Amino acid sequence: MPDETKGYIRLSEPASYTAKVTVKKGEELSVLSVCPKIISNISAIAVIYPNPTVGMITIEVETTGVYIVTLAEMTGRVLTRKTMTGQTAQVDVSGYPAGIYLLTIDDGKRKNTTRIVKN
Repeated sequence: MPDETKGYIRLSEPASYTAKVTVKKGEELSVLSVCPKIISNISAIAVIYPNPTVGMITIEVETTGVYIVTLAEMTGRVLTRKTMTGQTAQVDVSGYPAGIYLLTIDDGKRKNTTRIVKN
């Protein structure tokens, strides 16, 4: 049996999620509680994680297409805008001060915004 097991759960509905993971290693038993909203789902356009973050934000989409990804301050001032054409993209927020930012994903039909917390 391996010492380490990694799991991945894809959340597809906008909601608050809580998970409990129990790990047994040797004689030690520990419980890890996963905080709700670690992963944000923007109306099934994309899965965004981690949130909160200290550096890179990963954006995953199920359908390859052209997406405009915009990061802005809460005032609306645009900090960065990029075109996403694959199924995964990253946005680096490490150069910005701690605070709350707005990440918008636009697929040409839907435009959804979520708050990103930068620690």
